[in-house]
Amino acid sequence: MTKYLYYFLTFSLTIGALNSCNDAKSTGPCDYTKEKFNMRVIDVSEDSENENMYIVLVDFDGNVKWANETHTMSEIRNVTTDYDFIIRNNIRNGAVYTGTVHKKVEGSGNCDEEIVDWNQKLKR
Repeated sequence: MTKYLYYFLTFSLTIGALNSCNDAKSTGPCDYTKEKFNMRVIDVSEDSENENMYIVLVDFDGNVKWANETHTMSEIRNVTTDYDFIIRNNIRNGAVYTGTVHKKVEGSGNCDEEIVDWNQKLKR
């Protein structure tokens, strides 16, 4: 009887393990394409609503998600563009910041759709 119980438990555990593997959403590794881009500062102006703050408008080339319209640097880089930030980082019209956008290849896994790597660090 013990021998049959052993076989039964071994068989049950094996079937359970196989079923749990099939239930997992295994989508495999993610593959990304890489494309370089430029972000150009097109305007630096004082913010009329917030004292000591600046609005830094930027424009993109390349195939990055922000390329379709003009954005502010604070939206894109998650920074506070006050006077000290502008001076510390030498932000001016025409300045160009570069990076690489990594876009997920469709169907390659369950990962972020887009990852942006910047070549320059901004001093906060």
